[in-house]
Amino acid sequence: MSTIKKQHETNKQSVVISQIDDLSFDEFDEINTPPPQATDFDNIVAKALSRRDFLAGTIGFGLANFVMTTSAFAKDNQDIFNFKAITANTLDTITVPEGFEWHVVAKWGDPLWSGTPALDEQTGGTAISQSKAFGDNNDGMSLFEQEGKHLLVVNNEYINKRYLFPTQKKHRPQSQDDALKSKAAHGLSIAEIKQNNKGQWTLVTDSPLNKRITADTPMEITGPAAGHKLMQTVQDPAGLEVLGTFNNCGNGQTPWGTYLTCEENFNGYFSSSEPN
Repeated sequence: MSTIKKQHETNKQSVVISQIDDLSFDEFDEINTPPPQATDFDNIVAKALSRRDFLAGTIGFGLANFVMTTSAFAKDNQDIFNFKAITANTLDTITVPEGFEWHVVAKWGDPLWSGTPALDEQTGGTAISQSKAFGDNNDGMSLFEQEGKHLLVVNNEYINKRYLFPTQKKHRPQSQDDALKSKAAHGLSIAEIKQNNKGQWTLVTDSPLNKRITADTPMEITGPAAGHKLMQTVQDPAGLEVLGTFNNCGNGQTPWGTYLTCEENFNGYFSSSEPN
């Protein structure tokens, strides 16, 4: 039985390895680093709820208050939520309730500056075209408004290799330009948007507010980490500058008007050809 089980596990691993080139970064991370059955938050809640003597009455009151408040809110705002529910489907589109509509504001490869070629879906474009266009795989985002202008800031977390390298058999970078294009698709896309005469939001090409931050963008280190020995490298002995950001997922807009972007799963970007 143990021999059969071991063979089964080996076959399963072989299937995973053979299909790795077709996996997105999220799919790969789900297999390589599966999430725990119980999160820290789950454990905290379970511990708190175990204190029955203290919390029983409080939770009961809080729940009743929540239900009453929610009911009152729903009653006062029934017109807002009065729409016909959509039916689940597998259509390759976005389905919204009757009376609602949707449109694309920006998508991967949309040029932010004039003179930048539109995305070539047959090749995935080049490093130069991608560095001047909207990045790949949107995640956290925020909208800023100042002096009548609207600025959209979006995390570009990772890439879809099958689309970025469609001409490569295994969808892997095969040249220096491929590698640079991959890095240029990461980071952040910062773009001014405005409403057209149809009320739809669109990119403002050549806006002075437009900017791409990629895995190669020089950044200044500030705060307690600036100049620390752990930040010092051969390229930057002073420890005051780093290159780029990637795998940006979480985000936040501060009360004072700045944007926070957070990296995750960076471990998936480092590897070695050595066996051990």
